[in-house]
Amino acid sequence: MSLMFRAALAAASLSVLGACTTIATPPFDPATPAAAEAPTLPASAEIAAVEIKPAVLPTETVEVSAPTSTPAAPAANETLLYGAQTKWELMSFVEAVRGAGLESALEGTAPVTIFAPNNQAFEFAALGGDTDIAALLSGHIIDGALDMAALTARAGEAGSAKLSTKAGTELTLFVRDDVIKIAGPNGVLGRITQGDMIQSNGVMHQISSVLEAK
Repeated sequence: MSLMFRAALAAASLSVLGACTTIATPPFDPATPAAAEAPTLPASAEIAAVEIKPAVLPTETVEVSAPTSTPAAPAANETLLYGAQTKWELMSFVEAVRGAGLESALEGTAPVTIFAPNNQAFEFAALGGDTDIAALLSGHIIDGALDMAALTARAGEAGSAKLSTKAGTELTLFVRDDVIKIAGPNGVLGRITQGDMIQSNGVMHQISSVLEAK
């Protein structure tokens, strides 16, 4: 074998050996981020538990006292007639009182209780010209000042009571579930629609019907 042939064979062997030992690496891509290594804690590290307590707010005690003032009593001139004149719903009642000459009954000093029919009640009653208006209205007045609480007490556990009027007739009082009704001698019921109109000489209750005699 010639010397030149041997040299060529040795060079070829070295070239093949170098190709076999070369390790291929992928090309570098700048868009692909390098994987970050997760931090590790030492095996001896301990995590302390923290107890969280709710905040305690300071409390303040507020004392509420009852009002010491009381409603002023009506003036001496604020009579039952005066009170009726201030109510538009009682204009028909006031006209009937003046027409019958009963102003003194509503302006006297002795306390009385009046069941005053409202305008709609007079319209519904359609009183005729032969009606004795003075006697009719006197049948709506009783002696003594009886407010709603006093009427309820008068009815008692039975829920009813009899009331004598200035006309000598008798009314029947009915109380049920805080509703107060008055029946006239003819049995017609009138419900108190506005009560406890306190005046200087008594109490007036607005009712929904005229309490006619039999």
